[in-house]
Amino acid sequence: MPVAKDTRSSISLIVLTDEEGCRSLASTCIANVTEKRKRTVQFDADVLVEQFSSPFPTNNDELYYKKEEYATFRESVQELTFAVEYMPENHPDGRYYHTIAALHRACRKQKALSPQLESELAGLGESSSLFGLERMAVREIRQSKKECLEEMMYRILEIQDDVLLEENDKAEMIREQCERISLASCAFAMHLAKL
Repeated sequence: MPVAKDTRSSISLIVLTDEEGCRSLASTCIANVTEKRKRTVQFDADVLVEQFSSPFPTNNDELYYKKEEYATFRESVQELTFAVEYMPENHPDGRYYHTIAALHRACRKQKALSPQLESELAGLGESSSLFGLERMAVREIRQSKKECLEEMMYRILEIQDDVLLEENDKAEMIREQCERISLASCAFAMHLAKL
């Protein structure tokens, strides 16, 4: 089999700077190949093909949810998350809502949890149907997430627009700002993971 030989190759990298001090890179790569490699594919004629029957029903309608079923799921979740805000605290979902909201406020203020809140968290157990729906059920969590994302985007754009900073310094500042902004969310997620 012939091997491709590279007779001439050249790589150049050009750094361009405009009058505003913005830098851009341009590169060129030239390669001439005198001989082309011939490629072939061969298949083994002795391959055995065996067919197995599927343990699953052949009708896919039985395997997957239908659009109507997804719509029903969505409606029931929306009804539950809307109604939970008005449930009394002695109802399991109402207690879960109020305890999670208090936990979120404590994490946002970056304060240690009170003994009362810790005991309420320990008492939640798996009595609520809202596990995993905290962001949908507790309005202040949803609003807080939106505010954090907006602040993060603002900070990132502000740092990226600073022409006096080196790229490594920008990356470090962005990391620090994102870490600071997401600290409350991380603490909240760690407490939820303990439930």
